[in-house]
Amino acid sequence: MIITKIEPQQRKPHRKSIYIDGEFAFGIHDEVLLKFGLRRGDHLTPEKVVEITAYEEFRSGREKALKLLNRKPRTERELRTKLLHTGYSETTCERVLAHLREARLIDDLDYARRYAQESMTRKPMGERMLKQRLRQKGIPEDAIQTVLREMFPSESEELRYALELARRRLERHSNLSGHSLQKRSSGQWQEEQTGLSQHKKRIADYLVRRGFDWETVHRVLEEIFSADRIQKE
Repeated sequence: MIITKIEPQQRKPHRKSIYIDGEFAFGIHDEVLLKFGLRRGDHLTPEKVVEITAYEEFRSGREKALKLLNRKPRTERELRTKLLHTGYSETTCERVLAHLREARLIDDLDYARRYAQESMTRKPMGERMLKQRLRQKGIPEDAIQTVLREMFPSESEELRYALELARRRLERHSNLSGHSLQKRSSGQWQEEQTGLSQHKKRIADYLVRRGFDWETVHRVLEEIFSADRIQKE
């Protein structure tokens, strides 16, 4: 097997067409051409051709992965899924991911930390929901547990997040915030009991949907809707 011609591709001048024994064999990027030092007249074994074309696929997969990462951070599983869907082999995907890990361009633990911090700042959620979302993104279990310990170092931390979320919700959708309940007569207070119960249910349902357990939800309702507390205001 002899390379009889190497010519630039018309629409992609950075790529070369390789001809073996007078016939087109494969196309490669200039990077691959230089890496293997290919020249016209070189003798190639079938094994060498496999090595060259495998490296070309790796180079192409690496380029695709970098473009995906440039758009937004991604987990290893997200990248693997994208590459497989594009048509790259399992072997190439693992090779690309190993390269990106070594170059510190992907790090599932770092991704999980950033995702958790941004999510909890923007719209808090319970430990259960955060765990579920990290699993959906393909974060390894050990990394998930590390992040959960950091975000919820104690039970009081989850309660704090739940209180913050409930107060935001109450202020946005209700006229029963602490400020609006000031200076109300006892008659007005009794008339609003039905409405208050409805608000409590809405807040409770909302917190459960956000992944908080019933014990935390109950403590939040006691804190926000305590009759003694509201009357004292």
